[in-house]
Amino acid sequence: MLYCKEANFADMEKEYLFVRDIPADENGFTNAWTGVSREDFAQKPCLR
Repeated sequence: MLYCKEANFADMEKEYLFVRDIPADENGFTNAWTGVSREDFAQKPCLR
């Protein structure tokens, strides 16, 4: 079963690994976090 869960610091490592490797433009999904460093991901709010 798939469900949405709010982002949180406890899951930061899993979230970082997920968004870091998604291409910048994958089937219409735009990913501003492609190739981001772990430090930037931990310190910056979501790039929009």
